[in-house]
Amino acid sequence: MVILGGGISASSDFFLPTAIAEIKHRVLPSSRVDLQIVKAELDNRAGMVGAAKLALELFK
Repeated sequence: MVILGGGISASSDFFLPTAIAEIKHRVLPSSRVDLQIVKAELDNRAGMVGAAKLALELFK
């Protein structure tokens, strides 16, 4: 699984179809069995959520 996050995930609608087509063209079928390319659920907030989780763990 490839997870696209951060700023790049915001523009995934523009480049992801082309990227998937290139992967299908260039990568052997046996190497892309069950390959999933998905957009991160947290988008650009992943850093903030991670920092908050770390702070909660450190200050328990």
